[in-house]
Amino acid sequence: MLDHQSMNLVVLVGYVGSTEIKEKVTAVNIATKSRKFSAGNGDEENKPEEISEWHRLAGFGAVGKYMATLQKGDLVSVQGRLVSEEWESDGKKQRSYHIDVTNITTIRRKNSKTE
Repeated sequence: MLDHQSMNLVVLVGYVGSTEIKEKVTAVNIATKSRKFSAGNGDEENKPEEISEWHRLAGFGAVGKYMATLQKGDLVSVQGRLVSEEWESDGKKQRSYHIDVTNITTIRRKNSKTE
């Protein structure tokens, strides 16, 4: 039986922004897009606003090698786990988050022709 209190699963679909290959890990930034609908006063000019959220991904081994082939603008589906890192800078605690990727699939290459 699955213990929901300890489950750490992230699923994202987004566009590749940049790829950085380090010694043992490939880092990729992807953007997910969503639409924000403002709760206004009924004004007809109240149009949805598009919002981009950037997520840092880290891939190791075979996943990292595959991630290294990705190009800016590729649409990907990602599964992994959320990881936080803490450090101190100028006496203040800092924290950042990234996703350790366990599975990644290219949905569409930027330069591919779709009909």
